[in-house]
Amino acid sequence: MQKNNDFIQESLSQGSCIKFNNISFGWSISLEEIEKKFQSLPINLKQVHGKDILEVSQIRGQSTGDGLYSKNKDKLLIIRTADCIPLFFFSLQTKIYGILHVGWRGFQKGIILSLKEKIKFDNTYIFYLGPGISQQNYEVGEDLKENFPKQIQKELFLSISSNKYLFNLKKGIEKELQNLGQVQIFNANICTYENNNLPSYRRDKTEKRIFNFIIST
Repeated sequence: MQKNNDFIQESLSQGSCIKFNNISFGWSISLEEIEKKFQSLPINLKQVHGKDILEVSQIRGQSTGDGLYSKNKDKLLIIRTADCIPLFFFSLQTKIYGILHVGWRGFQKGIILSLKEKIKFDNTYIFYLGPGISQQNYEVGEDLKENFPKQIQKELFLSISSNKYLFNLKKGIEKELQNLGQVQIFNANICTYENNNLPSYRRDKTEKRIFNFIIST
């Protein structure tokens, strides 16, 4: 995993904001805090654990999907999570920026491939995996494992007992991103299950969510 000293991190009262040139992205458990900071109305979707990704101009009312992107300034894009991975991406050269909601279902359905079909990636693109559940806390059964091809099963599932496995979703996302080309990949290395300041559905069965945001100013 790469490190980049150009990331400037600042604390929010209920989250974190990372700046890279004119791009700001991060997360908070308060949508109001994000709106107040950027003085902008949020753009979000009805998330369905799928693979559909929308450019902001395609949104009509409450659109359904699990990814958003834009190349226009001042669009505050929001994805909600509570163990799934928020995947931020941007390029200062093409001016495209966006965010995906990646859980096991979206990953299995091919949301990363859907992104590749919409955007031509090169080495100017930066990807950043936000807070999400880590492998050591992501216990799954044989039924979930069988949704994936045998090769992926070998690479991403660690057997811990009969019909019980630990699933490495973050590693799976990183491997698929590497297939996009010479993109740059970074990871917050924050586990929602272990961090009591963040909602975790697996830990608490909570209805609360993390509001993950990205905006170009």
